[in-house]
Parts: sequence; C-alpha cells; structure tokens
Amino acid sequence: MNKIKIEIILLCHNRPKLVIEAIQSILNQNNKNFNLIISDNSNNLDTKKIIEEKYPALTYISHYPGIELIDHFNWVLQNIKGEYFVMFHDDDLLLNNYVDVIIKNLTLNNSFVAIGTNGYKSIENKETLFELKKENNIINNSNTLLHYYLSPELGGVPAFSSYCYNKKLLNSSIELNCGYYFDTIFLADIASYGALLWLNKPLTVQRDSYDRLSHIAKVNDYKLFINNIKKKYNQLNSFYILEYRIVNLISQIKKIKTKKLFSSKKKSKIILNNLYKLFFNNKNFRVRIYKFIKVRLL
Repeated sequence: MNKIKIEIILLCHNRPKLVIEAIQSILNQNNKNFNLIISDNSNNLDTKKIIEEKYPALTYISHYPGIELIDHFNWVLQNIKGEYFVMFHDDDLLLNNYVDVIIKNLTLNNSFVAIGTNGYKSIENKETLFELKKENNIINNSNTLLHYYLSPELGGVPAFSSYCYNKKLLNSSIELNCGYYFDTIFLADIASYGALLWLNKPLTVQRDSYDRLSHIAKVNDYKLFINNIKKKYNQLNSFYILEYRIVNLISQIKKIKTKKLFSSKKKSKIILNNLYKLFFNNKNFRVRIYKFIKVRLL
C-alpha cells in the first residue's frame, strides 16, 4: 500500500509578520509525509522577500499584485496535484501532530470527502478551545452541516483551515456570489458528495489577526450568505437561519464602538423585526439567546 502524502497549501495575504510562524508550524510536523506549497496573494512583495530569504527551497507561487479571494481558493482547487490537500492560512498554526493524526485517520478510512479537527482560538496570546462536543462526529449531508454552523447549541464546528480534503471525492468550486462566507457554502456543497469527519482532538490554532474576514464582514455579507442557503438548501429550518443572523448582528454591535464605522440603529431594527418570530415559535432559542446576550452584552 502506498504511503499517504498530504499537500499543504499555505494561503498568504499581506501578513508577513505572521507567515514565518505559520511556515515553521508546518515544517515542525512529527510526520514528514507532506509537501508544502506557498500560494501568495499579497498586493505587496513583503511576503515574497521573506520566503526568498528564509525559505528559498520551498515551492513559492505569487499572484502579485493579487486576485480576488474566491479566485485564489478556486485556483488552488483547480491546480492541486496531491490526492489529499489542506488549504491552510498564514495567520493560523498547525500543532506538530496534525499531519500524523490526519494520515492515521485516512489510513483507517479514506472514504471521507474531508476531515476537520478541533482547535484553539488565540486572542491576544490567550488560547481557548473550540470545544467540539462529540469525540468524533460524522456529517452525512449538507443540511446537517449547516445546522451545526447556524446553531451553536449543537456543539461547535472546526475551523475552515483545519480541513484536509480528498481530491478524488471532490467535484466543487467556490461560487463567486457567496461573499465572505463562501467557506461555509463550499463545505455544504462538498457534504453532498460524501461524509465529513470531525475530530475532537485539537490540532490547529486560529490566531486573531487584524484583517481576519470575520472582523471585516458586513451585514450585506450575512444577507448574501443567508440568501444563498435559503436558495440552495430550502429544507433548512428557517429558525436556524434567523438565529444565525441575529447572533451575528449582536456580535457586530458589540465589536464596533465608533458611530463613524457602524450604525447600530439600522441593525438593531433588523434584530427586533425578526426576533419576535423566534421567541414566540422556538422555546430552545429563547434559552440560547438569553444566555448569548447575557455573556456578550451585559
């Protein structure tokens, strides 16, 4: 039986201060059965200079002066050579047993379209666990995956950069009209081709960088995401969709503190216009949203 080898594509974008640690976290893997490819989508040459100086032997591909984010992901999907691959981010870190654990699970069962893992979220150098509730969780279809992403009480989800994909089982690209939440739509799409395995073992660190997408996404992105899942997955319970929208709007109200950057009146109106539907029709939501508001806003 041939040894399993993983291609790790490190996606870079204007984060030269973080990229060295990301590269080292990959090179420090206990299991060396991987190839590292750096795909740099920066609109400057800072990352390129670092790679040429410190890692001249690594495979480096530049898209300077930059392409659209979704085009970058689609370029990876179209040009990947390995049977198994990871689209990792330059503001995240791999723990040194990531490759080993992934390969062991692929050796036991290579029928999964993707394997995602638990991890840590690092904010101001303080790490907290994502806390996937189930030891091992198999996601068998798109609706189940979206339920987990839309509803926090189900037990959490892996970070997008933690996934290792089985190229043979993939037949998907990222749609250009998905906005910043294309990653969730992409995962829902591939869940229609086969099962995803979620491992409870923490194997990544998601660093809270200054330009992480979750920080700069706007309400229009939430609307676009919601409209996409309504259109493509009409069997989803509408309460999950409403809850997701409200929770994210509340998060934004908490994060943005200056009136110049954020009009809280408009978003508060959206929350209030939809909130009554959930409170009067979904008892579980009443409990969850109370706990969420108590932690986030009080």
